[in-house]
Amino acid sequence: MTFSIVACDLKEPAWGVAVASKFLAAGAVVPFAQAGAGAIATQSYANTAYGPRGLALLANGVSAQETLDRLLADDDGRALRQVGIVDAEGRAVTYTGQDCFAWAGGVTGRGYACQGNILVGPGTIQAMAEAFERTAGELADRLYAALLAGDQAGGDSRGKQSAALLVVRPGGGYAGFDDRYLDLRVDDDPEPVRRLGGLVKLHRLYFGKSAESERLKIAGDLAKELQTIMARLGFYAGAVHGEYDDATRAALRAFTGRENLEVVSSLTSNVIDCSNSLVMASSLTVTVAWAESCALIILGRATVKFLFLSSIIVNFRSLSEELIIQPDALRRGSTVNWETSSLKGLSRIGLKSDESTTISTLNSRWTLSGPALVVM
Repeated sequence: MTFSIVACDLKEPAWGVAVASKFLAAGAVVPFAQAGAGAIATQSYANTAYGPRGLALLANGVSAQETLDRLLADDDGRALRQVGIVDAEGRAVTYTGQDCFAWAGGVTGRGYACQGNILVGPGTIQAMAEAFERTAGELADRLYAALLAGDQAGGDSRGKQSAALLVVRPGGGYAGFDDRYLDLRVDDDPEPVRRLGGLVKLHRLYFGKSAESERLKIAGDLAKELQTIMARLGFYAGAVHGEYDDATRAALRAFTGRENLEVVSSLTSNVIDCSNSLVMASSLTVTVAWAESCALIILGRATVKFLFLSSIIVNFRSLSEELIIQPDALRRGSTVNWETSSLKGLSRIGLKSDESTTISTLNSRWTLSGPALVVM
């Protein structure tokens, strides 16, 4: 029915579960995790009591293997169950009951366990393990890479429907009040794993943290530009003087609060996180004129990240790939050109010389036509 991975990164520290299935809302059934304790995936006629009971055992220092043994011992339906567990120390176990529907099985490695049932074959699980081991980055990225690899290797033999990713860290939740660092689900979609990947990127956009070196002090010209933008948006009525005073701080607080950017702003510290913020692009609209045969699809809106009109990333999601355009600098009245190779094969996703895309924000307008971006 399902394929999943449970894993941890003790340096982060974080624990998590990624799962996909031809099952409605698998994320509501399979994954359980608690920071400092471990993570559990329960599937195949899932006994959801394994989640809270298992986490309670793990939190009390019981190992992954002993936790699994205790859960199975009390379950008359153990022959139908499939479980993966990783504990606080990174020890991992996987279990597949003898009556699980084929193909069913699992594999463990350092800090992770992969398992699945009703799969096209063992290649799904092996691909997940290999992807997890070779992928760099934080635990969420490695879990998603494993899930995507399993999906591309065949996944659930019945098809696709849902996917989920759960990652916990000590104090990793919203504003640090709990451990739920990332909890994302796609409950019913023809391509749930790909859709989940888009949600992971949006999560990073809104809640990710940049390195200290990527944060800018709000003063001088930057403060003037912010005051100008805030005045245009109706949040600021003072003079454009370049001082980060109480009125400017209040305007920014109102803006970031309305646009859900409060987590990536540190207004009391006089700095702003520009690498991960969707700065000033709150009212983004996209007008697209594509041929029907074009593979490119805009899902609601493009994602535009820019640093106060000095740089921009236009992120188009397509069925087959993701196109990211990142010029070094953009100013009104300028035109930026790219080599076709830097666009990763622009023609393959349907952008032709006689077609164009206009992207409008609160501050400016860009027209993308062929390999040129005109700032208007």
